[in-house]
Amino acid sequence: MKQITQNLRWLVTLLAMIVSIGAWADDFELYSGPITEGDYIILGYSKNKAMKATVVSNKLSFKDETPTNSIISSPDANIIWHIAKSGDYWTIENNGKYAASTGNYNEATLSESGTDEKSLWTITIDDVNKKTYTIENSFLINATYKYLRYISNTFTCYYNNSSSSTPLILYKKVTSIITEIGSVQDLNDFRESVNRGDDYSTVDEVKLVADIDMSGETWTEPIGTVNHPFNGKFVGEIYQENFTNSDGDATYRYKTRTISNLSGTTGLFGYVNNATIEQIALTDVSINSSDGATTQVNNTGGLVNYSTGNTKISECIVTGSVVGDGGAGDNVGGVVGYASGNIEISSCDVTLNMNGMLNVGG
Repeated sequence: MKQITQNLRWLVTLLAMIVSIGAWADDFELYSGPITEGDYIILGYSKNKAMKATVVSNKLSFKDETPTNSIISSPDANIIWHIAKSGDYWTIENNGKYAASTGNYNEATLSESGTDEKSLWTITIDDVNKKTYTIENSFLINATYKYLRYISNTFTCYYNNSSSSTPLILYKKVTSIITEIGSVQDLNDFRESVNRGDDYSTVDEVKLVADIDMSGETWTEPIGTVNHPFNGKFVGEIYQENFTNSDGDATYRYKTRTISNLSGTTGLFGYVNNATIEQIALTDVSINSSDGATTQVNNTGGLVNYSTGNTKISECIVTGSVVGDGGAGDNVGGVVGYASGNIEISSCDVTLNMNGMLNVGG
C-alpha cells in the first residue's frame, strides 16, 4: 500500500509538471492583421508596458513586459485580454471584467457587463508598418475622450491626436496545429495557423466537427496564402440526423457538416497546394472579391480561390453568390476560381449566382 501511495504521489507530481509546462508554453506574437476573436496583450507602442486588468485612480494599470524577438512568452493572466465580437463591435475582457470608458477625461475602468455601451469598442489598424491600432469607444462618437491610449504609465481614454498619448500595439496568442474545427474561433485559429506557415501535409486530417454559422463575421482573409498554401486534408464530419418522415415514422439520414453565411471578399480557402477537401457544404455564401481599389481582382472561388499541385476536391456543396471584382474579375467559380497543376473535382453540387468577366462557372 505504501508503494502504491508513493507511486500515486509521483504520478500527481508528474501531471502537475505537465500542466505547468503547458501553461508556460503560451506565446504571444506581434500582430498586424484584421482583428479576429482571440487572446491578446495590449501594449503602448515602443513602451513595453502591457495593459493590466487593475483599476488605479480611475485608470487601467500596467505591467512591464519586454518582448523578445516580437514574442511575449508565458505572460501573467492579468494582462491577457480576450477580444470577442459583440454585434458590430468588440469587447475586451479579462476574467469576466470588461475594459470600459467612463466618458470622462483621462479615465478608464472595468465593467461587469460586456453589453454596456461603454464597454463596446471598434478596433482598427491605423499604421500597418508600425503595427499600431486604434481602439475607440463606439458610443462616444461626439465625445472627446473616447480613444484608449497609453499615457504616463496608465491606459486611459484620451484625445486621439494628443502628442502626449501613445498608440497601441497588439500581441496575439500563437495558435498550434488545429485538427478539429467546431466554432468560428476554431476556424479563425486554423486560418492563422495555416497562414503562419504551419505544415499540414503530415497531419492525418483537419475535421469540421460542427455546423458553423458565419453570420455577423466578415471574411476578408482566406485560409492559405501564396507563400503558405494549405497543403493538408480538410474533411467534413458525416453524422446521423434523426427525424420523423411524412408518414410519422422515425427514421434517419446522413449529413455532412455545413459552414453557412460566409460573407466577404474571398472564398473559404485562398491558396491550396496538393490538398484534399472532402464532404464540406458551404451554404448561402456572399462573396465579392472587389477590394475597393482600381486593380482588377481575379481568381475568386466559393470554396477555393487558387489551386496548385495535385489537389482533390470531392462531395462538396456550394450555394449562394460569388462575384469576381464586382463583375469585372476573371476566373470565377463556385468550387475553384483558378486551378493550375492537376486538380480533380468530383461529386460536387454548385447552385450559385456567379458574375465575372472571363472564365466564369463551375
